[in-house]
Amino acid sequence: MTIDLITICKKADSWIDTAFKNYNKRLPKQWQLNLIEIPPLKYNKSTSSAKIKEQESTLIKNKIKNNSCIISLDEHGKQLTSMQLAKQIKIFTEQHHNICFIIGGAEGLDQAVLDGSKIILGLSNLTFPHQLVRVILAEQIYRSWTILQNHPYHRD
Repeated sequence: MTIDLITICKKADSWIDTAFKNYNKRLPKQWQLNLIEIPPLKYNKSTSSAKIKEQESTLIKNKIKNNSCIISLDEHGKQLTSMQLAKQIKIFTEQHHNICFIIGGAEGLDQAVLDGSKIILGLSNLTFPHQLVRVILAEQIYRSWTILQNHPYHRD
């Protein structure tokens, strides 16, 4: 199984990279996150939000492995507890060879990406910077693994 994290983002600050790598190195080899960064598209006067999302959608789709279980992050997505996320990931790992988490750009994700998702996940009602989302997601994936292993990291 592979877990990919595709994100539309600028180059991450060093503290973001450090935090992301910290959680990633705690995971077993079969749960390692493959970070796939796509630089955001540049705006000009004639570029609409919808056009940006459509173009980014194409870039994202080109990075998704065949037969992946796609989990898109969106501010309007379903909010799960850590226990619920762990159960979902367990189900997805039993059904798919690949899991692909997607974080869109500043304009969000195009409807075509959302429609192709197994689940649309919302992390919070709060708005987070895109760079921080990858750290939060890495921690939650690590937490999911610990829950499934009955490791004491997670406490109810």
